[in-house]
Amino acid sequence: MRDLIDSTDFGESIRHTSAYAAFAEYAESSDKNEMDFKIKGGNSKLIDVMANAIGKNHILLDHKVVSVNQQQKNNISVQCVNGIKLEGDYLICTLPTKAMYDVIWSPGLPKETIEAIQSLQYSRIGKFPLVFSEKIWEREDFDMITDTPAHYFYHGTKNQSSKTGILMCYATGDKADVLSAVSQKQRLDIITDALHPAFGDVRKYLKEDLLYYWGRDEFSYGAYAFYGKNQWFDVMATLKKPFRNTLFAGEHLADWQGFMEGAVNSGEDAAQHLL
Repeated sequence: MRDLIDSTDFGESIRHTSAYAAFAEYAESSDKNEMDFKIKGGNSKLIDVMANAIGKNHILLDHKVVSVNQQQKNNISVQCVNGIKLEGDYLICTLPTKAMYDVIWSPGLPKETIEAIQSLQYSRIGKFPLVFSEKIWEREDFDMITDTPAHYFYHGTKNQSSKTGILMCYATGDKADVLSAVSQKQRLDIITDALHPAFGDVRKYLKEDLLYYWGRDEFSYGAYAFYGKNQWFDVMATLKKPFRNTLFAGEHLADWQGFMEGAVNSGEDAAQHLL
């Protein structure tokens, strides 16, 4: 039971997790349950405020990076697939390791950095939202762990007043692989069968089902970094090392690893280093 529950935090079985990372997850836990808080109007409100503060004209979307050249001592040029070339004195790279490996670096990344990139796995996580015509689970704080491929359920529209509701099916590791690989009918059969012991046949309430599986995300091939045994103080330390005038940041390099909060913290550290 402990393994089933903990794997929802790490994205894989706790049996394979760095002991330090696993312990830190609980040592730093808070009784306030801040993670349950929501932003009125959606979490995108936070992004909007940050974008406006920076100036949206400074934020370039659809600029996929092809190469980074820092052959010259005090100059870095970033070439994008759309033909745009950006130049500067320093670069803060926040790409996940898969995307970072796909970029052409001149000069090439150090051997130890490449080895660290290749050894770091990312968690296989899938979210499979189910839109119901009514909230048959009744409790606002409803959640349920199972030993089926459907794995874990929680109320995705908690504290929202609408009659309809979303029950989130959240699967990790091999289970997420299974749910993303089968047909829609097979996936619904697996998920509704997992709900049957508690609610009976729920199909008459089901309006829509969706999915997103980070295991096939083209930029990360996973949801967030998964540090295995003996990797926290070795692999992470290597990936944090600056390369010439390039500094690195992102959730995979944060103490609060796996969360947007940690990604922001690591970005602040990199910016402070430059200042």
